[in-house]
Amino acid sequence: MVARYVTSFMSYTLYQFGVPNIGLTELRKTLNFGPLHPWKDYDYTGPSEKALASAPSLEAYYDLKEPWHAAGYLDNDFVLEKNLVVAIAFFDKRFPSIRKIYRMRFEEILQSEQGKLDRKTIDRMIKEFLSVTDKMEKATERMRRNHVYSDGTCYRPNDEKIIF
Repeated sequence: MVARYVTSFMSYTLYQFGVPNIGLTELRKTLNFGPLHPWKDYDYTGPSEKALASAPSLEAYYDLKEPWHAAGYLDNDFVLEKNLVVAIAFFDKRFPSIRKIYRMRFEEILQSEQGKLDRKTIDRMIKEFLSVTDKMEKATERMRRNHVYSDGTCYRPNDEKIIF
């Protein structure tokens, strides 16, 4: 019984960080920026207006604004960065639509700007990342509530058979 709860908690936690990690990877790819940076300590203050205004390039501006904390940070007590590699591979194999949805939304924004990349476009894409991530979180939470009995056993919709 305890193992089910631990498994459920860890799978949900890996989802919470794995999906945004996929989203940020796709966002960086759409912007033609480098890969995600290694995790760092959580910064509760965020970038200053002065730092944003003095960013020497669009990539430097993005690095300051990137909501990297959504994809993981060092002082997380439950998930290690190395564990996400396996989770992301699982999501890519089992749910390729996650990556496709992010990519589609970012490409739509870039096309609506006729390919023009500026700070406004970057801000818009970050806002879209947060919106898509929130929608995926809500959809997943609905699925979890609809598929798990209070004792931790799972079932399929319209089917009362316990599946594990």
